[in-house]
Amino acid sequence: MLPVAGIERLLVAAVATAYVCPEITTQRPALFGLTSAPLDFVRRREERTLRDARSDRDAMPVAFYHEEGAAWPRGELPAEVASFAACAVDLFAAAPWVLKFAESLRDPASERRANLTQWLPRGLGEASAAAFLARKVAALDHAVARTPDGRSVVWLDVDCVLVKKPDGTFLGFLKTVDVATIARVPVRRERPETGVVALTGGAAARVFTRRAVALYEWGMADLGRRCLLRGPKARCRRHLSLNDVAVFKQLLVGDGEWRDPRLRVGWFAAGCASRDADRPWAAAALQYEQRGAHGDNFCHRDDHEEAVSPFNLFEYVAHMKGRSGVMGTKRRAPD
Repeated sequence: MLPVAGIERLLVAAVATAYVCPEITTQRPALFGLTSAPLDFVRRREERTLRDARSDRDAMPVAFYHEEGAAWPRGELPAEVASFAACAVDLFAAAPWVLKFAESLRDPASERRANLTQWLPRGLGEASAAAFLARKVAALDHAVARTPDGRSVVWLDVDCVLVKKPDGTFLGFLKTVDVATIARVPVRRERPETGVVALTGGAAARVFTRRAVALYEWGMADLGRRCLLRGPKARCRRHLSLNDVAVFKQLLVGDGEWRDPRLRVGWFAAGCASRDADRPWAAAALQYEQRGAHGDNFCHRDDHEEAVSPFNLFEYVAHMKGRSGVMGTKRRAPD
């Protein structure tokens, strides 16, 4: 297995002259979004997703990473996708490792499945979800490699609603960090909430996404192997899985070699919505807080030792979270 330090030596930084797709290339925005979801899900779901009539279509151009392969419709985007996306990218052509990863999880004879069975049984139990969850990392890695230094990309779970166009305050915060997502606090104890993840183009962001890919391909199983040596009830097992929040935790606040101490980590504030009750976005933010499963969130009105956004994320992007997302519907029969 490749040592973590070797990832940087093998990383060839892309000459950042092109965005993800032509429609975004010609616009050359300071920020663009990306998302991924099964096409049938997008067609079934509208409310509380990027298709929601309340979502601001002009907030940012969005690239849709699809998984249909050759079955993707030729010509114009499907109407449901065109309602929020500027263009589409074939995820499996852009990141072939994802398809191989998913196939290896299903193959009883694969070395990866054998390793997970031995060292990370919890991760294997999440295998049906892991193949989907890896798509977030794959799309980010592909997009970041093609993003000019200083410009930003933001991953949006499909159950997000764009509230308004990011302005100088939002973009200014992103220029101070390499990566930002929603915190569950205390951040070193809890896993992050990665429904919205922003990265600013540069060497640090490219190394970050390459390490995320490596954690899926071999790193998380290796962490499981070493953790198991400490005993079946070792505390390190709590945050080892193939869920993307576990991957991002290792990279953002982990104690081991996967976290780059030079990485500038930022956190989107998503708390204390009651103190902004008169703002149009406050109701969605308060509902997000009150669900209770997300832990506490940073408040943009307070002082923090961490790099916390000077705004509530819901002023720009509302992560609706819950039964409207892909993973929520995977746990229930289709409508």
